[in-house]
Amino acid sequence: MTTRNKKPFFHHALRINKNKCIGCTHCMRTCPTDAIRIRGGKASVNPDKCVDCGMCMISCKHDAIIVEQDDFQRIFDYKCRVALVPSVLMGQFDENSGTKSIFEGLKSVGFTHVYEVSRASSLIEEAQDEYEQRSDVEFPLISSFCPAVIRLIQVRFPSLLKHITLIKPPLDIAAAHCRHELEKTGINPADIGIFYVSPCAAKIVAIKHPVGEKKSAVNGVINMDLIYNKIYSFVSNDKADSGKLCRPADNTHVTWELTGGECIRRDNHAMAIDGIHNVIEILDKLENGELDENITFLELRACDESCAGGILVPGNRFLTVRNLMQREVLPPCRKTADKNDAACQNCRLFGKCGSEYLPEAFKLEKLQPRSMLSLDDDMEKALEKMEHVDTIMQVLPNIDCGMCGSPSCQSLAEDIARGVAELDQCVFLRITATKDAEDVKTLKESVRNVWGRINNNE
Repeated sequence: MTTRNKKPFFHHALRINKNKCIGCTHCMRTCPTDAIRIRGGKASVNPDKCVDCGMCMISCKHDAIIVEQDDFQRIFDYKCRVALVPSVLMGQFDENSGTKSIFEGLKSVGFTHVYEVSRASSLIEEAQDEYEQRSDVEFPLISSFCPAVIRLIQVRFPSLLKHITLIKPPLDIAAAHCRHELEKTGINPADIGIFYVSPCAAKIVAIKHPVGEKKSAVNGVINMDLIYNKIYSFVSNDKADSGKLCRPADNTHVTWELTGGECIRRDNHAMAIDGIHNVIEILDKLENGELDENITFLELRACDESCAGGILVPGNRFLTVRNLMQREVLPPCRKTADKNDAACQNCRLFGKCGSEYLPEAFKLEKLQPRSMLSLDDDMEKALEKMEHVDTIMQVLPNIDCGMCGSPSCQSLAEDIARGVAELDQCVFLRITATKDAEDVKTLKESVRNVWGRINNNE
């Protein structure tokens, strides 16, 4: 983890275009970690709280939130150019568009190789089975698949970090295995460029600033909506026989990226939850000891329908799921590898990711908390600020209107305690307070006269 003035720095993929933002508060209200404020009529993001889930981008009606990506021309910095693709890219096309056509479409725009992330799924299953036998694991285990969920737990539920399975997700294992296989053929490592086609902002961050590992094996990120537009015409016009499909050696894991993809191989003691607000509800229950003690595994995904609902996925998430389910049941390719066929070369080069491959490379380092609850690094000052927050909350109306530019009265109170907001930002206090309201006691009486209470306990 890099530091900047002794304060941890965290990369973020989401950006706010101030020229388009009108301060409508939609993003602020939907943010699951209260990371957004409205100041000066524009939205701003607290980088210590943001988990790059993309809910703000979904809610924005003015296209004021954008996602960073690498310049596509960067792929040509490498002689060997690999498109590392999630299965949901295949789900953007119906069953009449074969995987072979999609692979060749990717080659037509400049890639030399294509590697599907789902190849690594079976290998990770083996590693998970071994991990669960350890004596020091905390059940229920939480999947490490979704980087937005990992950051959410770091930020909002740091006490639950011990439940996360310390095994790298398929993206990381697939990238490392792909590089390993290419190097075995004699390709200079410096000539290999692996570019992930990302369905969401969180996975961009996971590559640019990985958690639990020092450096990603991926060289760059291309957003899925961009790649889709680049290959759509080729795939739509390709006349290749859709029955001659080029598939992973094990095609039973193409739905790993969908809700329930990990749980399907487990017993009924596993749960699959999608949608970040649903995830938060389950994590709240786990933290409070309210979750069924018989549950042993939680598959938590930030997006609805998991990766099929990622903010960079161009197609409808439900149709994406259907297309992937149709793809899963189609027979595997049995065509003899053709040296002139780009797709078949991939089949020959990238066989099933074997269990002998670098087991040490699966492990994540111990995850560290990023608690957003701390009001100050100094414990004594933090306690003083907590008392200040309690005092302020006795004055605020507790109706969470958002007119102050903070998502809730509690958030405003914390902002005031941190010195980044003022009490007079509360519209209702300005309306109800009398001219001689110079202290908290007078403000309390003013609020009580209008609202009949000064907090939820009255």
